[in-house]
Amino acid sequence: YLKGTLLSLSNDFVGRGLRLQITDRRLSPERRRMIEQKFMKWAGVIKLRHKLWRMRMAKITDGETFLKAFANKSRQVKHPVLLDFQVIECDRISSQHLTSYTPKAAGSINEVDGVRFDNYEQPLEYHVLHSHPGGGSWLSDPSHWDGSTEGDWVDANFIIHWFGQDRGWLRGCPGRG
Repeated sequence: YLKGTLLSLSNDFVGRGLRLQITDRRLSPERRRMIEQKFMKWAGVIKLRHKLWRMRMAKITDGETFLKAFANKSRQVKHPVLLDFQVIECDRISSQHLTSYTPKAAGSINEVDGVRFDNYEQPLEYHVLHSHPGGGSWLSDPSHWDGSTEGDWVDANFIIHWFGQDRGWLRGCPGRG
């Protein structure tokens, strides 16, 4: 029953996908329609509806989800707009040494579980692991694990972090979907 409810919530949320509606009266109706159609074509090429559906499911079950923007030069269907998005599971946003909190020193940057913040709690960077922390070879042979995880810091301008912020939380919490 619960899975059916989750599927219904995600399906109802996404529907048939995003619809761009240009309402600027300075543009002719034909021009507005052409822009809307080009958006729909791009959204279909990058499979935006499916990515939004995955994000909604993750938001419900994990409490948060991440979307990374990138220029996709290798897609099979060619399109002049290279902008694409990668859905990133929340477990892949984590600190390099699996610490959950780095205390703030004077003039330093705060870091909370893979997210670096400025002094006003605005995200600066996200640490994206190359692979899921539960899928590495260290599980089968723990002697090879040194406590660190491989990943890259990605500028916050390229990440969408969707979660329900409550009481100053800086990351999502399951059950807040």
